[in-house]
Amino acid sequence: MASEGFETPPPASPTPGGGPARARTLPRAVLTAILLGGLGLRLLAIDSRGLWFDEGWRVWAARLPTAGDVLHAVWAQPPSAPLYWLALHAWIGLVGHGDVAVRLLSVPAAGAVLLAGYWLGWLVEGRSTGLLAAGLLAVSPLAVEVGQEATMYAWSMLLATLALAAGLAWLQTGRGLRRYVVLGSLLLYTHYMGALLLGALLLAGLVWLGPAPRPAGSPAGSPVGPRRRRWLAAHGLMALVWAPWLVAMGLRMAERWPELSHLSHRAGWAEVYGTALTLAAAASAAATWAPGWQFLVLSLGAVLLGLPLVTRRPALPAGWLVAIVAGGFPIAILGVSAATGAWLTQPRFLALVLPALLVVLAAGLVGALRAARPRALRLLVLVLLGAWLAAQGAGVLAFYRQPVHGRDGLREIGALLTAEVRPGDLVVTNHGLLPPMLAQYYDGPVHALPADEDVRQGYVLWPLPEPAQLPAQQWAVLAPQVPTAGRIWLIYLPFLDPDGALRRQIGTAFPLAAHRSYPFADVDLFAPP
Repeated sequence: MASEGFETPPPASPTPGGGPARARTLPRAVLTAILLGGLGLRLLAIDSRGLWFDEGWRVWAARLPTAGDVLHAVWAQPPSAPLYWLALHAWIGLVGHGDVAVRLLSVPAAGAVLLAGYWLGWLVEGRSTGLLAAGLLAVSPLAVEVGQEATMYAWSMLLATLALAAGLAWLQTGRGLRRYVVLGSLLLYTHYMGALLLGALLLAGLVWLGPAPRPAGSPAGSPVGPRRRRWLAAHGLMALVWAPWLVAMGLRMAERWPELSHLSHRAGWAEVYGTALTLAAAASAAATWAPGWQFLVLSLGAVLLGLPLVTRRPALPAGWLVAIVAGGFPIAILGVSAATGAWLTQPRFLALVLPALLVVLAAGLVGALRAARPRALRLLVLVLLGAWLAAQGAGVLAFYRQPVHGRDGLREIGALLTAEVRPGDLVVTNHGLLPPMLAQYYDGPVHALPADEDVRQGYVLWPLPEPAQLPAQQWAVLAPQVPTAGRIWLIYLPFLDPDGALRRQIGTAFPLAAHRSYPFADVDLFAPP
């Protein structure tokens, strides 16, 4: 049954009372309720805040005139993957670039990943695990957060889960290898970190298949069996499909290596802890919860993931394969950081393996409930599950109430400028990427200091190599424009000028007339007395 993926198992023979029909209808009803509830959570309050930095940049690039322009802009920012950007470009051409419109592109993927999680869980250990995995994913704060953003994470999470399930289905049944190749190729062109997941699955699959038996009397050494050859060939084909973009991206990274290299820093315990917390409760809860609550949620998640070991229930090979792939993803990232000192991973990258981790958690819960003989132990497992669901609900609520990127961001700054900027006013910012971000909400000119960047040729990388010299460079460019400006609007990110040097320089020419502070940036108005 579990090996047939999305396909419905063969119908059982009718029995009095409609038992088999009821057995089929109930899981479908539960899955439908999970899907509708999950979609509701991802649509709720989708317009409660403006676009944040990552969304604004992607929308700006997707609004470029042609698909070729979009592709060039994506290529200019290595490492990258172009499929979502091109899809957003086409989507905007159909429905426009309003906040809700661009975020709605992620909602179908955010709903479909619940079905993909159900499929993966079903392949691992049957319907109960699939339903519980889908339910856990429906209320996951990280899944909800990325499910209503104009970013690629909802689609990369969906494709990663589908690719993992398709690969597992082929390993179990020998059917659907072409489906796996197509899904894996789409994943690589949606998020480059998909290569890490597919690599882990490649190795785990080779262990699963094992070496071919050695014929009696043959020389020592085991030949590679036909299934192993097909598995290797499938991944070789995916690599071949990805090769054109990989080569182009590698050449671009070589061009920008002096800039990229100064961003490296080794992952410490703080980065590991923050990444795990983002997986468990998402960024909003991680930023607002007290340390004690954060530690409690992480500890609860660790206990639930360890349930199969505590109950000593033999896990199915499929469960181990999914656990190894999901766990190998962050372990490989940490290994690279330890070896090279580079920690360029965002916690949201781990959204690719979030459904797989929840499948492992669901399989552990289902196994523990089945294996627990004393009623008290079974009750304890149910209490742990209830506590986890409560923590997930609290994380989702934290996202709705106090999103980590704030409600007063680019949209509010754009509205302020639209309402109050007069002819002759000069609008400047100390952040090189802000002008294209604000283009979503403000049609007037915004100039970055010390010079406008053509982000189609590569975005500005932070932190800058010599940040201490930046305020002086900015003032040198701005000073000649001050005498002819009616007023000066400064959109100001304090972390780029912690001593306030640029503000003080402008204040020597024009007094500060108004100050507004937003989570994303401050806005200062300098006007002649």
